[in-house]
Amino acid sequence: MITVLIISYNHKDYLSECINSVLNQKTDFKFIIKIFDDFSTDGSQQIIKEFYNKYPDKIEIFLREKNVGYVENIYNAIANNVKSKYFCILEADDKWCDNQKLQIQYNSLEQNSQCSFCAHDTIINNPSSGQRTGKDGSLIFKDNFLNALNIHLLYCVVNRLYTVSLYMQRIS
Repeated sequence: MITVLIISYNHKDYLSECINSVLNQKTDFKFIIKIFDDFSTDGSQQIIKEFYNKYPDKIEIFLREKNVGYVENIYNAIANNVKSKYFCILEADDKWCDNQKLQIQYNSLEQNSQCSFCAHDTIINNPSSGQRTGKDGSLIFKDNFLNALNIHLLYCVVNRLYTVSLYMQRIS
């Protein structure tokens, strides 16, 4: 099983598309969606509750009563709420474009047990400024592999599936 952690703060305009991109995943295994909202004030929590009420067997929600910030919110989500072998993080203003993303990454890690995470190319599209390009000029943002194991473990997280053991080693 995989735990999908959705991290939200004032993402009302993107939240439904984000959650639906996870719900639309086609897998031969079960996954759970855990949504962590950091005391949004824009109506995000209402949208989260509506999805929970519609999919209580697939979604768990954690609604903060005080804003604690991204870092504490995400570390708490991982350290206290992941019980599966693998987990991934999706910020609520992002979405997955491939409905087989989880299956492909799961298969990759299962077939390569020496690996602690896998990643894929990511298209970054900022609604206010349009698509960004990587250093090579392409629209695909390529994260530096070494940075993924360095302090930037959570940078550009939308494209990664982690083993829980890697993460726990990094924060211990």
